[in-house]
Amino acid sequence: MKERQYSISFLDADHTYNLRTVREPPFGSAHLSDCDYSINFASVTKDDDRVAVIATSPLTDDEDWVEVKKGQLILFDDGLPHLAPDDCFEAELREHGLESDAVPRNPQLEVDMRRYQLRKEFFQGAAI
Repeated sequence: MKERQYSISFLDADHTYNLRTVREPPFGSAHLSDCDYSINFASVTKDDDRVAVIATSPLTDDEDWVEVKKGQLILFDDGLPHLAPDDCFEAELREHGLESDAVPRNPQLEVDMRRYQLRKEFFQGAAI
């Protein structure tokens, strides 16, 4: 994922399952599960790359795939999964959060800090 881009994965009750995996350094090879083909990701990535792959079935047979639970909503930011509300709030503080016409643009930070039980010392030096 490029900086300031995010993805969201949600599994509703009508689907059997979704799976996810995260590829990050050190990159290795992956073998496709439906044909005899492998790719060495080290040759096509940089040291600071990270990517999350979301699929309905495992695409490779030599990587760990994590099942997404029904009703689970995951925010992927910089290739990392964020499952808990406070994790998503951290992404928002880095200005990687969602933008929407339906959500006010100027949330009250102090209200969110109390809601997610964040201490003011956490923001020390951030001019807040």
